[in-house]
Amino acid sequence: MPISPRRFARLLLIRPGTLSEEHRSLLDGPTVACPEMIDLAGLIRSFADLLRPREGNADRLDAWIPAADATRLPHLHAFIRGLDQDHDAVTLPFHNGAPESVNTKTKSIM
Repeated sequence: MPISPRRFARLLLIRPGTLSEEHRSLLDGPTVACPEMIDLAGLIRSFADLLRPREGNADRLDAWIPAADATRLPHLHAFIRGLDQDHDAVTLPFHNGAPESVNTKTKSIM
């Protein structure tokens, strides 16, 4: 059974250790069939790991960018250019995620 791009992207963001056998087989099909997907899956997982606030994420991001840039994934290159342009904002040690989620919830209630 084919997997939709949206579902495939969602499965890529799940920690590999928590995937069920069904999800793992759904993910392995397209990933194994295409070498670029192997690179993309690894880069997505390593970037998703950077989204959890931790000490040293700025250094890990600085290492991730050249690794991602070395791939032949043009859509990822556009994302990298955006990260480079906003590098100072991306590497700040704080974020406004909690207030933004409250604002979003308030707007949806209204």
